[in-house]
Amino acid sequence: MTTETKLRGGLALTLLSLTILGFYFNKQYEELEKCKIGSSFIQGGDIQKEVLLDRIDSLHDELFNAVHENGIEELVLDSLFIKYPKLKKEHDNIKFESNLFE
Repeated sequence: MTTETKLRGGLALTLLSLTILGFYFNKQYEELEKCKIGSSFIQGGDIQKEVLLDRIDSLHDELFNAVHENGIEELVLDSLFIKYPKLKKEHDNIKFESNLFE
């Protein structure tokens, strides 16, 4: 056998195996597409991302509401403290005593 014959045989064998692999992967791709079209296919990563994004949005909304409610309460307390200075002293004493127990 000459070198040229070995090269031709190797090339033919390589092309044949590439053709077989191409058909094999094409068949697998078609089966995957059929499964995706069916109702039983669930893509887990996207669903988990969507759930997490929804949870982040809801937590952001709750935090926004809590911060604004606290801000409103502080404004009301400040206006009361201006009108009633004794109330501010009592409030500060209560806050100080509650911090002692923590």
